[in-house]
Amino acid sequence: SALAPSAVFFALSKPLAMFFAGVGRPGVSSIASLIGFLVLLATGAPLAARFGAVGAAAAMSASSLAIAAHLALSLRRHSGISLLEMLLPKLQDVAFVRRALQTHRG
Repeated sequence: SALAPSAVFFALSKPLAMFFAGVGRPGVSSIASLIGFLVLLATGAPLAARFGAVGAAAAMSASSLAIAAHLALSLRRHSGISLLEMLLPKLQDVAFVRRALQTHRG
């Protein structure tokens, strides 16, 4: 689907936005949303006019990418965690998931 990239970027953005809300910095998410809106505003009509629904989906993906990028870079500035560390699971993460699944199965 043409909106698949947008869904992936949204899935990355949601926990980051919740993090900033949880640490009392909801303005970071508001700025990210504003950036996404401006990207959509700048790209939506031209891409949709030229490429139809696929162009509109590309504009939405660009907007979602801008939001995710702002949130990820803001987290990096806030916590010092590199983007690679954010995205790559560690052995401890795998062990945690394994234990959680075993506990859930009973």
